[in-house]
Amino acid sequence: MRDYVSEFRENLNQINADSNSVQIINAGIMNHGKSSLFNSLLDREEFKAQDIRTTVESKSVEWQNSVYLIDTPGLEAEDLDDKVAYAAYGRANMIVFVHTVSVGELHEKELRAINKMKSMFPNEKFFWNHFCLVLTALDSQSKEDVKSIREKICSDISRECGGSNFQIFEVSNPRYQKGRDTNKEGLVERSGIINLREYLQSNFAKWRGENATLCVDKIDKAKKDFIGKLEGERRSIQARMNNKNQNIQRGHNYIIDEVNNMLEQYRYDLNEIQHKKGELQSLRENLDELKDELERSHANFD
Repeated sequence: MRDYVSEFRENLNQINADSNSVQIINAGIMNHGKSSLFNSLLDREEFKAQDIRTTVESKSVEWQNSVYLIDTPGLEAEDLDDKVAYAAYGRANMIVFVHTVSVGELHEKELRAINKMKSMFPNEKFFWNHFCLVLTALDSQSKEDVKSIREKICSDISRECGGSNFQIFEVSNPRYQKGRDTNKEGLVERSGIINLREYLQSNFAKWRGENATLCVDKIDKAKKDFIGKLEGERRSIQARMNNKNQNIQRGHNYIIDEVNNMLEQYRYDLNEIQHKKGELQSLRENLDELKDELERSHANFD
């Protein structure tokens, strides 16, 4: 119980602290370009972007005026990574879900992750208004293949997660970085990064304005989750108590049955004793008669 109360207080403190800032949080499988994407948005290398598992803790970098980009560990890399990542998702003003088109459509675990994220927000409508899909590695596929993959992904999200009307961006981090480093505006423009950046920046004021209401909604949800955990613990304790009571009752019944069996055996044995006593008394009487008869016989003989 103390753990639940401590967790609830920590959640309230975190919610109140987050109400003064905007949290833009990336999500997705490891090596899908999440860290590189945020580096491109910042125009500087703040997040580690390698082919190995490097992001094991969420890292927060201020973009501008209390707007933070938060880089999370890749989903499904390690159980602990998932725990760290999901702890961050519940704080988000905006979820940027990153998927590389080089692997094709969304994997089942990505769809499960989206559904789990959705459950962490005040309601589904709010979630889809604060969720965007970013498709990376455009250079690995033809335009026709990218279009086909995008359509399949949208269909899967709609069918499996109930999502629609969320923003989708197609980007190429290498194209953006090359264009930026070589001052080629055409490459920068075709990278898709500018469109994503402008979209996010255009919503800063709206997200700040939502924070007060969002804070109340998150607190209400935290309370419901807390009450749910307490209720779950109560049911667990009640189940254990019921199980113990059933064991006690079974033990009680067993003892009663054993006592009744012993009493029945005692009554039977008592009846047997009484019967044997009667037989013994009869034998004694017969013996006395025989003695008397023998004495009479001796007296007559004398």
